Amino acid sequence: MYNKKKDALLNYQLIAPFNGRLTNFKYSIGSRISSDDVVVSLIKNDPVQVTYSISQQELAEAASNQQVTISVDAYKDKHFTGVVNYIAPEVDPQSGRIDVQANIKNTDKLLIPGMFAKVTQHSAKNVTYPIVSQTAVIVDGDKRYVWLYDGKRVKQQPVVLGDNTNDGYVVIKKGLDVNDKVVVAGQQNLKPDSVVKLQASTASALPSSSAEKTTQQSSPSNKPIQKITDSSNQGAKHEAA
Repeated sequence: MYNKKKDALLNYQLIAPFNGRLTNFKYSIGSRISSDDVVVSLIKNDPVQVTYSISQQELAEAASNQQVTISVDAYKDKHFTGVVNYIAPEVDPQSGRIDVQANIKNTDKLLIPGMFAKVTQHSAKNVTYPIVSQTAVIVDGDKRYVWLYDGKRVKQQPVVLGDNTNDGYVVIKKGLDVNDKVVVAGQQNLKPDSVVKLQASTASALPSSSAEKTTQQSSPSNKPIQKITDSSNQGAKHEAA
C-alpha cells in the first residue's frame, strides 16, 4: 500500500527541463490550483541570453557563433563573453533594425535577468577601413564628399561615412582606399581639377598667382580604432585616408 501511494505521488512531481533558480512563487502549501495555473517560474542562469539590435549596415558583418562581449553597471571592471545564436530573418518595421540574441557565459551567477548591458559584437571578418579628419568631409544636403588629391590635381570624391572615433576622425566605409590623400583644410578655395602643389610647410591652402594651391605633406602614423585598422597619414592640410 505504501509503495502504491509513493508511486502515485510521482505523478504530481514537477521536474524542471534544465537547471536554474526558482522565482515568482505565487502559491503556498495547501493552496488550491488548477492545471493551467503558473505555480513558480524557473530562470536559466547559465548561460543567460542577451537581446539587442543592429543596423542594416552591420548585418553584412554579423554571423551565428560570432563572439560577443557585454558589460553591466553592477560590475564595471568585468566583462562577460558569449556567442550569437540568433539573427532575425527580417527587419523590425518600427525601428528599421535587426534583432539579435546571444548566449552569455554566467558560471559565477553574477548576471541576472532584466539587467541592462553594453554589448560589443566582434566582426566575423577582419575589415580595414580608412579614416580621415572630420574637417575633411564636406556636407552638401544628403551627400558627403571629400577633395581627393591624385598627386597633381584634386577632385570631389563622394564617400559613405561610418562611425566617429570621438577624437576628431571619422571612418570612411566607401569611397576611399587606404593611402588615398585628401585635403583637410582650405577646401573652400578648391574647384574640380584645381592644380595642387605639395609643400612641407604649415601654410593654409590658399590660391596662388599661378592658380596652384598649397597643401602640407604629413607624416605617417598608425591609429587603430576598435575593429578598424588605420594606416592613414594625418596632417594639418592634407592626409592619406
